[in-house]
Amino acid sequence: MAPSKNLTLLLTATALVAAGYILSGGIGRGAEPLSAGPWEPVERAGGEPDAGVGLTGSSDEDSSRVVLAELASESEVPAGAGSGSGTTVIYPLEVELTLLLRGTVEVPDDVMPIGADATAGLQGSLVGDNGNPAPGIVEFIYGPNTGRKIQAGAQGRFGASDLLQGASIVKVTAPGGKVAVREVVLAQLSMTELHISFASVASVAGTITDGAGEPLEAAEVRSDGRVVYTDPDGVFRLGAVPAGKVLVTVRKPGYATTRRAVGVGFRQRVQPADFKIALGEAATLEVGLARSLGSIAPGYAILTPTAGSGGAAVPGGGFPWYEVNPVEIPRGGRGVVTGLPLGAVAVRVFKDGALAIPPSKNVRLKTGAANVVIIDLEPAPAVRGVVLDGGEPVKNARVTVEAADRTTASSKILGQRSPRTFLEVVMPPIPGAFQALRTDSRGRFEFSPHPAALTAYYVTATTKDGTRSGVGVVKQGTKEVTVSLQDAEVLTGEVEVNLPGRFQGLPVEVRIQGAPEGEQVLGAGAELILGDLERGTWRVTASWRGVQVVPGTVLEVGEERARVRGSLPSGAIQGQTAEERLRVRGS
Repeated sequence: MAPSKNLTLLLTATALVAAGYILSGGIGRGAEPLSAGPWEPVERAGGEPDAGVGLTGSSDEDSSRVVLAELASESEVPAGAGSGSGTTVIYPLEVELTLLLRGTVEVPDDVMPIGADATAGLQGSLVGDNGNPAPGIVEFIYGPNTGRKIQAGAQGRFGASDLLQGASIVKVTAPGGKVAVREVVLAQLSMTELHISFASVASVAGTITDGAGEPLEAAEVRSDGRVVYTDPDGVFRLGAVPAGKVLVTVRKPGYATTRRAVGVGFRQRVQPADFKIALGEAATLEVGLARSLGSIAPGYAILTPTAGSGGAAVPGGGFPWYEVNPVEIPRGGRGVVTGLPLGAVAVRVFKDGALAIPPSKNVRLKTGAANVVIIDLEPAPAVRGVVLDGGEPVKNARVTVEAADRTTASSKILGQRSPRTFLEVVMPPIPGAFQALRTDSRGRFEFSPHPAALTAYYVTATTKDGTRSGVGVVKQGTKEVTVSLQDAEVLTGEVEVNLPGRFQGLPVEVRIQGAPEGEQVLGAGAELILGDLERGTWRVTASWRGVQVVPGTVLEVGEERARVRGSLPSGAIQGQTAEERLRVRGS
């Protein structure tokens, strides 16, 4: 695909994402100013830019200008720096690479690139029970990124910058079976921090009562993957709890499941008298379909508390709706949910080949009564697809159907005015915006674009063994789609970052898609080579102590090495004084 076409698509996608970001109340970080040193900026203008240099999107009148940093004539090389990897520079150059568009996906001119709205980030660190950085896994178990896993390296650092926005529940696992479950809120164009230490622990004790304040014995209490039960006094105790905002979920037959979040500090002891949870009466809800329409696959219902039902939807309190959503409605049967809180609930039903009438129905849940909702259906247009490999149908292929702008599509399907709702309630992937399907014996599948979404869809098919894959694009009004498979091997390329003027080593920290690649010292005279990058359109950003070095350059990574040039501030070249190095390093 031509770079100019990519740039047009990406600028459009960026504008849409920025609009969502403003609605989400995102924030930015300012740059830290540097004091002047004996380095003089030299501006070189004229001539054509080097081949392979990407588009910077600069608003300068002369876009071919390159600003370099060169050693002033009266400056001297700092003693002990040498010409190799030794260095007096103590602060690292921070380099971030983000994949904007995979090179294997042909995107129509008027369609947003797949994943363009996945601009939220999560980064942090993991410390084991011995106090040392530890490897581990951060897994999204509830929320729009359900199923996504992020690996923490040997230094305990992890990160990702291509996540969908929204409140999410993550499970952090460290060596030795250590587990912590936390809620994180991800916003577009923002990076959320999560730091878990299994050495910095606390203890949490609480008291579980009924609505009248009487203690409840044998109530089940879950937290951080552990289960304990209350004693005759209604007291539970959890030891060795990682400090932070701890989630506690309580269940007992006849009572509504209740979740609370409690913030605890290192070595803090939360006492039973200070942490009390009162359980209310429970209700049961049955959801059925008035008639059988659409595909033979089951339908699904999403339950949300309606306005005026208290703080049930507020993060940290109320009922854990994410644990029951979506509710499966078997063909010819009903979906049954127990342990629900009393009050009004909105029910939305989704089924391929059919639409719910009305789109949403409210029901007030009562105890001791039969709470039943029957949803009527009407036929809906469906997109029929087939997966082929060499012209032959592929049975049992994995198929995912994803809206081009998944965040906006999800909010419109749920009748929300803006995606901000997803920052307040942990919601599952919304049918109509994202689905996972399988092909039948003839390689066929079927899905219904939701009429409220008003978006194109990407259909990705993969063989059972994962060796063959393909992508199709379904624009609005399309009735059929064919996905042809090819070798799933990912082709890679390289990016070279040219940093002129250096005479000594430069510490560098690289993040690819938000994942830390570890720190290295780039030797004097060496170029920074970033390899094993999936071919496609990437954005390269670099900064040193908040000063922009590479200004979000967009470039194509392909068979030929892509190149980008950066302008280092004086401190990143000359280094820091012995006094500052001693102060920062503490030695």
